[in-house]
Order: sequence, then structure tokens, then C-alpha cells
Amino acid sequence: MDIQTKSHIVYPKNADAISIILKLMGEVCNLNCVYCYEKRKPYVGQRMLETKYISMLLDSLYPSPLSIELHGGEPLLYPKSEFAKVFEIIRCYKSHCTVRIQTNGTLLNDAWLEFLLTECPNIEIGISLDGDLEANGHRVDYKKINSYESISKCLNYLSEKDVNIGVIMVVNSINHEKFVNCLSEFSKYTCIKTVKFVPCFDIGLYKSTEAKEWAISPRQYADFLINSYKHWRDQDLFKKFLIEPHFGVIKKLNGMSTINCHYSENKCAYVYTLYPGGLIGSCDEFNKEDSILTNVNELKPGQLVNIFAKSDLVTKLDKLLDKCSKCSYLSTCGGGCLATRKRLHKTDQYEEYCSYRMRFIDFISNEINHVDC
Repeated sequence: MDIQTKSHIVYPKNADAISIILKLMGEVCNLNCVYCYEKRKPYVGQRMLETKYISMLLDSLYPSPLSIELHGGEPLLYPKSEFAKVFEIIRCYKSHCTVRIQTNGTLLNDAWLEFLLTECPNIEIGISLDGDLEANGHRVDYKKINSYESISKCLNYLSEKDVNIGVIMVVNSINHEKFVNCLSEFSKYTCIKTVKFVPCFDIGLYKSTEAKEWAISPRQYADFLINSYKHWRDQDLFKKFLIEPHFGVIKKLNGMSTINCHYSENKCAYVYTLYPGGLIGSCDEFNKEDSILTNVNELKPGQLVNIFAKSDLVTKLDKLLDKCSKCSYLSTCGGGCLATRKRLHKTDQYEEYCSYRMRFIDFISNEINHVDC
């Protein structure tokens, strides 16, 4: 699989793990989150991912180690009978494989938890929650009812079962100043061991250059990250859970690697998405029309990364990384999220994106250089 190229893009070596995102239900979900980008993707035809396509994709990727994410929409809407087939396909994969599921948690009950842990005992579970009741205000159902109560019930249930999970929180227009409330909310649940803060930079999506009312700016995201770290530190919340991207930046500043691709040189060439109907794209953070590479029916063994390397997308991403080549922050920053940078490129937030990252890295660097030993 080794690819020789003058591109800024780093390609996986034979022993490197490739991340595979399985869109089991496409955009189908029992929630109707205000900021959901998945519902704005142009899905045509099938809404459910057929297991035969999963089998074909994994066969083509052997012997690469894989990191598989079961995603949606809401993956727990996928029929259990089909889910069992997915896990059987994964078990038959003869190279190393980790599995993670990202769910909104509203459907996770005894039956589902027993099923998941029986079929895949080492599965990692991620739950989406944006903080307390008020902070979670953009995560609503089709009747515009806040999903907080259902998710809180799920987290209490997982805490009682001693199941460790991670939480993804979308930092948006409602909660970006509510870092105290959000962190206090997460501290209530013993099941939560990591919290990842992801920004709602909803600008440049689908030919729009205007930010949506639920979006935040890079500056606001930096404010949130810095303030949340201070509160997490001062309230000893590090004894309960880690926070990202903070921990990833700490690792980079100490000469270690991170699996967070927003701060790693291992980016888009390491991440692929399988959609209903067998379409294969790059990372699902890209607009779908920009990222589709091929159909699994046309994929030959060992060729997926090569197809990506020859795509028009790589040319566009290389141009973005040109800017980073002489930047003193590159070794820690890693160039950021290229999907986000591509969207922001022709907006007034493009330079602000780099500024927020430099500010955040400087803050974390100062923090670890002044730790009392």
C-alpha cells in the first residue's frame, strides 16, 4: 500500500490502521438535531447499508488493521438481525480490528446493551450529549422536544452497569458560554471517561458562505476550550474524565502521537466512509459530493488508498496544506481538520481558524510548562 508521492498528504503504511465509518442508516435518525449536517447530504436511493457491501469493503482492505465506527444517522435503528451479520463479518476479518459505536443514546436499553456486549465484548461506546438541559437545546426530536431527559436516563443506566463510555459534545451557539454547566453535567455520570468537544463551524457547507444561527466562530470555540480546561483543572474533574482535544495537544507537545486526526499528520488518507448503496467516500466531514471516490462494486483489493491519492480532492487538500509547510505550529497543530478548512477557505473565518489553533496550543503549552511538581 506504500504510496510514493510529493504530496503533503501522509498515506498509511502497511501496518497502519485505517478508519472505516459505516453509515448503517444513512441519515435516518429518531432525532432531528438542528445542526445535523448528515440530513443535508444528498442521499439517493437506499437508506440502509447492506451487509454485503461491508463484507466487500473489508475483503478489499485486508490485511490492513482497521478501526471501524458504526455510525448513522442513528445506528441503533439498524435491525438487530442485520447488526448480527455485521459483527460476524467483523469477527471473520483476519487482521486486527477495533469497533466503536456512536449513538444518541435514546434507544440504548438492556436488550441493546446485552446484544452489543455479547456480539462484540470490546466495543467502545460513544454517546452524543451537548451538556445540561439548556445546553442540549439543539438536540431535539421531530416534535422539537429536547432529548436531554432520554440521554440522561441512558447515562445513569450505563453508570449503574459500570460501562465506561465517551461523550461527544457539539459546541454551538447555545452552549459555547456554558462550560461550567456542561462540565458539571458530565461529572454526574460515573460512566463518562472522556469528553470530546467538537465545534459547530457550520459555514461553507453546500455552497453557503454564511454561518448558520446554530454555529460558532473559531474564536468562540477557542474561548470555550480554554475556559473549559480551566474549570476542569480547578474543579479536579481530571479525576473523573479526560477532555479532548486538550489531551491530544498535551501529548503532541510532549512528543507523543495522538489519534485525533485534527492534530495528527495522519488525516484524510486514513479515513473512509461506506454509505448505503455501496458508495465509498473519504472522511464523512467532507461534503458528500466532494468526497465520493468509488463504489464498492468497482473496488479491487488494495486499491482504495490509491484511488484516494489520485482524486481531485487530494489536489485541493494539498493546496490547503501548502500554507502549513513553513508554520512553526505545524508539528503540534498537524494542519487541523482539512474538511473544515476547505469549507472555510473562501469565508472570512479562514484566517481565524488558524489563529484559534495557535491560541489554543499556546495556552496548553503554557499550562503544562507551569505545572507544580
